[in-house]
Formats: sequence, C-alpha cells, structure tokens
Amino acid sequence: MTDDVQQLVSDGTILENVVKGTAVDGKNYELPAAFSLPVYYGTQETIKRLDTLESITQYMEENPNGRVLGAASLQQVAYLLFAANYQDIQENGVFSQEALVRILETAKVIWDANPSEAMEEAWNTGFSSQVTSGKGMSAFASIGMDELYDDTDITGVNDINGISSMAMMFDIFTKHPEMTAENVNNMYTPANRMGINSSSSQKELAKDFMETVLSDEIQVGDYLEGLPVRVESLEKLPQISDASDMTISTSYDGGPSRDYGMPSADQVQQIVDMAKQADTSLLIDRTVRNTFLECVENYAGGDVSAQEAAQDMSDKMELYLAE
Repeated sequence: MTDDVQQLVSDGTILENVVKGTAVDGKNYELPAAFSLPVYYGTQETIKRLDTLESITQYMEENPNGRVLGAASLQQVAYLLFAANYQDIQENGVFSQEALVRILETAKVIWDANPSEAMEEAWNTGFSSQVTSGKGMSAFASIGMDELYDDTDITGVNDINGISSMAMMFDIFTKHPEMTAENVNNMYTPANRMGINSSSSQKELAKDFMETVLSDEIQVGDYLEGLPVRVESLEKLPQISDASDMTISTSYDGGPSRDYGMPSADQVQQIVDMAKQADTSLLIDRTVRNTFLECVENYAGGDVSAQEAAQDMSDKMELYLAE
C-alpha cells in the first residue's frame, strides 16, 4: 500500500506523522483510519513527576506519602507505566527484565501511597476483562479525572479519542487555569486499522472502501473511536466543538454530579496541534499485554516477588517469539 499511502500524504489528505509511525521498514502495510492521543494533565510540576520511572522514584523517595496519580488499581498503575515507557523497555519484543522490575516496584509504591479498594474491585469485576479483551479500555483510560476538580497535586490521565472525550478535562481547566495537558512521550495509538490482502481479487473495491472511510463525511464524526487521520477533518474539530450545544452530565459513586459543555475552539486546537506532532505509534500485542497483566496480578497477590514476576514475563516472551 506504500504508493497509495504516500500519495495521500503528498497531496495533504492524511497526517504524515501517523503514516510514518505505522510504517515497517519504510513500507506501509496498513493505514489507521483514526488514532487516540494519550495525555497527562495537571500543573507542570505534577506532570514532570511522570517524565520517567526515575523521576517518579525520586519524587516518592523525597515525598513518601506523596500522591502521583488519582485513584486506580495497582494493575492499572502498572499497565499505565508499562505502556507509557513501552518504547524504552523493549526492543523487538525482548523486554528488559530490570525495567520490568522497576515498573512493578514503582507501581506498588504509587499505589501504596494512594490505595483504592473501590478501584481494585472495579478492576476485578470489569476493567480487567475490558483490557485483556482489547475492547473499550486503554492503558490511559481516565485515571484521576473527577478528582482533579479539587486536588491539584496529582496528575490526570486521559486517552483522547474524540471531542467529547476531552470535555471533562477542559472543564477542570476552567477551574484550574494553571493546569495544562501534555502528550505522553509523543505517542499515539492507531485505531480502525485497514489493509488489503495481497491475494484479494477485489483490490480496487477495497481501495474504494478505504477512500470512503477516509472521506471527510466519515472522518468528522465524533464516534469516540479516535481522532481523524484526515487533515481536513482534524482541523475542523475546533469549530465543530465550539458550535456544539451538547451538555454532558457525569456522576460517580459518592461524588458530586458534574455538568459541562463541549470545549472551546482554542482548547480543542491545543489537542489538534499535539496530534499533528505525535509520531510514535503505540501498539502492544495482545499476548504481550495479557502476559504482563498476568504477571502483575501474581505480583499484586503477593505470590511472587517483582524479580520473579519479571523473570516469568521474560521467559514467556522468549517462548512467544520463538514460536
């Protein structure tokens, strides 16, 4: 698909940064129709704590009772750190055992400083199955969120996949204008990935379908499946949001109800600008993801040490790659 995809890039139809991030050895075998954008948000001071595993460790050592994130399960925290640092902890599927140990131990320190039995229950009764199935919940799915209305000393986490997915975050910013959002390590997650089987007898029909999916009519829809890969459609989002009169209402068990509208054009433009710069594709193989989460579960249950869990992960990945 390289020639066709490059033509779409050269004529300005689709985002070059997304295409480059999904290429393999300079060749395009697939094309995402959309992508999500993981962000940290809060004050610059709180976001900086999450720069690296080392910066988190340093902050927690200096502030033993300090909180880095909002309420989350231990597994959620570990999965977040795994995804956020994914490019640095593995190469061609071979994981650094030392890095895995650090992720597990750092996640435990973060969770110990802000344990949440409610989120542990939520993980065990629903979140876990959503993550392992690969449907409906990413590593960056809404950690903190509502808490940041009243707590400016933690960092929120959000996976932006449409206008409405950023609405609460920007509503929080209206109360705390000192807060900002930053793309996590220049990453994006491809969504609705399309490709054409080389043995297909209907290649032209497949191309027609892809053209329809990439059309402005389809791309501008806020389906919460991802931001548009089409440049024209992405650039329309600020005005679409600004013109919307939709109101969102949210409430959490034991917490207040919130009502807020869509973000302003200027706010959405911040996300559009980030989206045009994100060039690191985050694709975690389902087997890799589920193997890691299984190791975290064993570690969280106290059955094994961080070193033993990391060794188990490394052994299973070595076997997986060999197969």
